[in-house]
Amino acid sequence: MTFADLLARWNGGSRRGAQTRLAGRLGVAPNTVSQWASGVSRPDADLRPKVARELGLSEDALTRMFVPAARAAPSLRETGISRGDALPVFGPIREEPFPFDFDAGVPDEFLPLSVGAGYGGRSAALSIRGDGWSPLAQDGDYLLLAEGSVAPEGKWVVVRREDGCRLRRLASGPARSDDKERILAVVVGRFRRV
Repeated sequence: MTFADLLARWNGGSRRGAQTRLAGRLGVAPNTVSQWASGVSRPDADLRPKVARELGLSEDALTRMFVPAARAAPSLRETGISRGDALPVFGPIREEPFPFDFDAGVPDEFLPLSVGAGYGGRSAALSIRGDGWSPLAQDGDYLLLAEGSVAPEGKWVVVRREDGCRLRRLASGPARSDDKERILAVVVGRFRRV
């Protein structure tokens, strides 16, 4: 069941007016609920308990509705960097393993960039420090990340293992998350602040 289907069921079987009604009950803009229903975004973590209660399901079940299907990350050109909001930056990352989490992590800084992620995922950057990151990065670089759970051969990815997150290059064939490690993001670019 999709979020849009759940929303219609909650509204007595009708999609008509459901988004506006739920938005009013939650105190959010109707456009926000529309984005959830179309899969463009999902409820923020602090709002999920209220949404789940209102729709009559567990927070975990609601969160699972928004887990994206496995997808390949876009190229840097496809994401389109533009001036605008702010890009969350995690780090400085000095060694592996390191902490990183799109949902629960608290960014260490924000850069005045907006990375258009038209495929529905999120973007962030890692601030790299130290000399142990060659050939991927040098001290002072930022790695631009696109949220994704599948990546093509040769791409660098951020993976979560039991001991924390690591950067690794995919050696052969496309890779997906498995029991030992979960792909969180794909490195789609590198830049430096000037």
